[in-house]
Amino acid sequence: MGKDNVTLEKYLPPGTAPIILEKLKTGGIYLRITRKRSSKLGDFRPATNTLPHRISVNHDLNPYEFLFTLLHELAHYEAFLRYGRRHKPHGQEWKSIFGQLVQPFIEGKVFPPDLEQGIIRHFSNKGITDRSDLDLHSLFKRYDPPSTSHNDRELPTVDMLPINSRFAIRDGRQFIKLELRRKRFSCYCYNNKRMYVFGPKVPVIPLDENGKPKL
Repeated sequence: MGKDNVTLEKYLPPGTAPIILEKLKTGGIYLRITRKRSSKLGDFRPATNTLPHRISVNHDLNPYEFLFTLLHELAHYEAFLRYGRRHKPHGQEWKSIFGQLVQPFIEGKVFPPDLEQGIIRHFSNKGITDRSDLDLHSLFKRYDPPSTSHNDRELPTVDMLPINSRFAIRDGRQFIKLELRRKRFSCYCYNNKRMYVFGPKVPVIPLDENGKPKL
């Protein structure tokens, strides 16, 4: 257990590794820390006749996003135990469990104040999941370690781009900025052909018409 604890401490906020490790051991869940995947941050797979329950999380996430992603996948595990496959993967049953898992870390002040408020707002919005909440995504990115690539503080924000501009976010997804709806911008994602909404101050990488960075 000591070695496992040390390994998890490298990826999680201080003091949270023992709590997470206990949840994994109690559930008989195998955790795999993977390479960066542009299509997902983590996933959950139920046990089979030959394999235990499995969760994977990308290795390159900052500690707060790693914890939040791991709790996201643990919520899938608990929803599977309660409902089997008779629930929507990101439906209200799952989101309720997810909120319950996150709540002790909110009460324990594990997350910085701006991120804490973003998470609370996220769970008050019934129609959105964390993978499509780009305001929350932007808040998590504030806590990424310094990089030699584009720094968020040097990047333009969505509200600075003209309508019909093409741009990317740090996970590699590309979008076109469409119309303003109330205080957020509707944007179409080229990668998965879905619509998203962006807060005006989300940092983005402007692209040319061929999808190449302008910066």
